Amino acid sequence: MVATTVSKLKVEKEPRQLSQFTLQELPVLTWMFEPENLPISIIWAYKSLEGTWHTGRVNTIRSREDLTRCWREDIWPAIAADPGSKVTLDAGSFGCIELSLAIPQSQSAEAAWWMDARLAAQFIWLSRMIEANQGQGRVPIPVSLRTTLHQCYAQISTNPSLSSSLERLATANDIPAWVFFRLQALILKVEDTNSPKLLQGL
Repeated sequence: MVATTVSKLKVEKEPRQLSQFTLQELPVLTWMFEPENLPISIIWAYKSLEGTWHTGRVNTIRSREDLTRCWREDIWPAIAADPGSKVTLDAGSFGCIELSLAIPQSQSAEAAWWMDARLAAQFIWLSRMIEANQGQGRVPIPVSLRTTLHQCYAQISTNPSLSSSLERLATANDIPAWVFFRLQALILKVEDTNSPKLLQGL
């Protein structure tokens, strides 16, 4: 069985669960697994903002650096919006570990929407996807959505990564159709929060 740990990892019994992390810690977790150089696959399953289930998979992870990079760049941005997501580390005949994630909810209903790490992670991930899969169908960004993204961008002063991602989205000429639909759902999620109503005209 592969032994997998992260800093401050708490593994519950039935089911095993990642917990005791804040929303600020989750995006930057550092992973470890032993023995290193043993190839593992990592699979993650999550429900999108549209309510449909999705899975992702990366094969032949061989080091803690690979696992940490995969978590930060691929897994967390995809699962951040779903408190019920699961991650499986599969070492084949050596066994596998399935983890459910205990993603904490926003600490305060009065907090600004951009303080919700799950929403921020989704915007950052989508901004990375706008140039991917150029062969897929693309759509122009409507003026209304572009205006809303500019409004979001103008509100943020404490999260440079989120600011640059929103700017990238707002200034794109066209984006993959699936990114467009995810953006629409994400904007509605922002609107539905109990944050101060700073997004006028949504």
